[in-house]
Amino acid sequence: MKIKEFHDIYRRVFGDSERWRRWFFSEVVDESGIYLAREASGNANGSLLMQPYTFLFHGAEIPAGYMSCVATAPEARGRGIAAGLIRQALSDARRDGQALCTLVPAAPHLFYFYARFGFSAVFYVNRERYTALHRFDPCGCSAVMPDYDLFSRLERDFGCGVLHSREQFDHIVADNSIDGGSVIAVRDADGAGAIVFAVEDDNIVRVKCLLADNAATAEGVLAELRAAAEGKAVTVSLPPLSGEKRFLRPYGMGRVVNPLAILSPVASSHPELRYAIRVTDPILPENNGVYTLRDGECRRPDAFGGHIDLDVTIDILASALFSSEAVGRVLELPARRPYMALMLD
Repeated sequence: MKIKEFHDIYRRVFGDSERWRRWFFSEVVDESGIYLAREASGNANGSLLMQPYTFLFHGAEIPAGYMSCVATAPEARGRGIAAGLIRQALSDARRDGQALCTLVPAAPHLFYFYARFGFSAVFYVNRERYTALHRFDPCGCSAVMPDYDLFSRLERDFGCGVLHSREQFDHIVADNSIDGGSVIAVRDADGAGAIVFAVEDDNIVRVKCLLADNAATAEGVLAELRAAAEGKAVTVSLPPLSGEKRFLRPYGMGRVVNPLAILSPVASSHPELRYAIRVTDPILPENNGVYTLRDGECRRPDAFGGHIDLDVTIDILASALFSSEAVGRVLELPARRPYMALMLD
């Protein structure tokens, strides 16, 4: 029943094809992740979907949620219905042990909307453009069957970001196929590899994700893509650099729902760190307090009278942890840009 109500709202708000909706609601949506708001009559007039993912951070795999499909029936807008669902989902995520909540705004102006709830724009992509005349060097790479093992290893090798399960990988491949896209993978003689997920929009091939062991295999997989899409311009979305490169494009947002859970891997991977952070969270006041990182552990003492190194709201905490290494050096706190791609909503 919940899935049908959710589907009805989704169909009225979003413009996806009927074929895609049938697949998404039969294969991807789990009723346990559905949130519905109801009017006095009992009819659903708002919806939200929260799906579980794993997030790799400072060598630890921590539970995270992915929020999507936030929608309000057209006749019920302006009443704070979506805001209530978001607050409830964040509270439940914290109760269920998640450390982080992620999302991809459906439009640029929604970055400002979600910022009201403690989300920060922390997921970026490095976008490159190539004309239809550009030629890529195969670099000695050969095409191979795209498989989960290669994809998963490349995600983990990046070292910071959302990890997809085998089932989620299968969903991504199916989604790409419905969109008329392609998934291409290559390996070189040494076993290094690369994989791309691409779709064609008019005369442009849009690479939604490219993961590679090195620049040569990245070039090699784009050569394979070029052979299949001759005469078309190519745009490529790559993982962000954690160094000094500028002009990265915002892609998604992250929201810390449990500071202790997100800071513990930082402390564990940097036992030399001596740091105290005071956090203020207007949405989840149970997060308010001081968190100390010392001797490889993060603690939240009942009382703290020492020096505070960082005094921030919950959104700034995410911005500090998931920033460039240069910002981390200024704050004297380990920082790393995370990566998130191929999220289904």
